Amino acid sequence: VPLVISGDYPLADPGGVIRAHPFVDAVLTDFTDSEIVDFIEGKKTSCLKNVFTADGPAEPLASDEQLFSFPVPQYPLFGLKDYHLPHILHHPFATVMTDFSCPYTCTFCPFERIKYKVREESNLQEELSFLAGLGIREIWFRDQSFGSHKEHAMRVCALVKKTSKAFSWSAEMRVDAAQRELLAAMKESGCHTVMFGVESASQEVLSRHNKGINLEQVNSAFRLARELGLRTLAHFIFGLQGEDVHSQKELIDFCLALNPDFVSFNIAAPLCNTTFKEEVLRQGLCPERIIEADSSCSYPVWESGKLKKEDVWGLRSAALRRFYLRPSYILNHLKNIKTAYQLRSLIREGLSLRIK
Repeated sequence: VPLVISGDYPLADPGGVIRAHPFVDAVLTDFTDSEIVDFIEGKKTSCLKNVFTADGPAEPLASDEQLFSFPVPQYPLFGLKDYHLPHILHHPFATVMTDFSCPYTCTFCPFERIKYKVREESNLQEELSFLAGLGIREIWFRDQSFGSHKEHAMRVCALVKKTSKAFSWSAEMRVDAAQRELLAAMKESGCHTVMFGVESASQEVLSRHNKGINLEQVNSAFRLARELGLRTLAHFIFGLQGEDVHSQKELIDFCLALNPDFVSFNIAAPLCNTTFKEEVLRQGLCPERIIEADSSCSYPVWESGKLKKEDVWGLRSAALRRFYLRPSYILNHLKNIKTAYQLRSLIREGLSLRIK
């Protein structure tokens, strides 16, 4: 049985991973490419695009395609009822991709070095129709930056609306893509929650990590979403390079002023295949062989002179308390509950909230 692996760690050094682990037959560098099927079926063993093998070229071969498609996932094989998210309105929900990777290059993101492409709309239509046939009402579009290709996103909204008026959905989005026309189309097609990556309240830190946004755009995106009746979720990162205790306290104040409906306070993790990890290693700020798949909610694994590990962890805990334990916040969410699942979800999430 051929063993093929993927993810941030093998993508950083496919050749090195295969040499270190001879039981690995190949590294998949892009799961949206169909040549993996040829490899599994034994039709090809070398010179495959997006499938790196020991007997192939010295460097992975990449496809030049700007569009991708794949067969409809076999949703009935997955235990969808076991998956929960605090912001969804109906259960169970399905995750769907309309594009792959991201056209931007934030230095802390594992998609920084992965080519961006969009999904063929007829292929997307097929999956949406399949979900509608299963009676699924809720979709989480797992695009890294929905709306970065505005025309594609507008057509996706039209497809959703055409396929089923019963769909409600949510998506991740950059604040600089939050234009009124697009947000209005999203709302009209059933979108109820937009998740924005804010990351920091410091313009200097945002620029240092090549985020490509400014704080004025952040405020504008949240204000516009609120005007159109869309709920918002804000992603923040504690412990990025350039932050200190003072700037992290400003981050908490900035978050409270934004007042999103949900917030995700994450820990900066030196993920494989990112500029962020390379800089942290170059400065000797974390062990060279550390492999972190995702430590966004775990204790920090690196620290700078300005911000110790215990400072980062303590500030994140303070942020959780200050945001989620506000009586006004709790009462407002109870007042706006629309479904029984929402109520059960909020109770479950509240009881499991990790504040240490």
